[in-house]
Amino acid sequence: MTRICLALIIALFATVAQAQVKMPLIMHCGPYDPLAALLTGTHGEAMLHHGTTDSGHEIQQWLNRETGSWSVVLKDKGIGCLVATGNKFTPQKATADKAS
Repeated sequence: MTRICLALIIALFATVAQAQVKMPLIMHCGPYDPLAALLTGTHGEAMLHHGTTDSGHEIQQWLNRETGSWSVVLKDKGIGCLVATGNKFTPQKATADKAS
């Protein structure tokens, strides 16, 4: 499930880049610990999964299962950047990977 969600996030960013769509990307960055405290305390979110990008940064997806609010955080060397937030998170049924 973690691999599927992470793959979807990466595919979304790759699709946007390929489509040459101009979207404003505003990231709010600061010390990671207060950001994590904000997500857990104020928004009631918990880390759903995390992985490492090809450039060595940690990417995390946070989720409040009751309200459906979610956040994507990029973390490196004690700094966290809030990349995206949203609501109405809906889990998708996992499908089995097929060997080619």
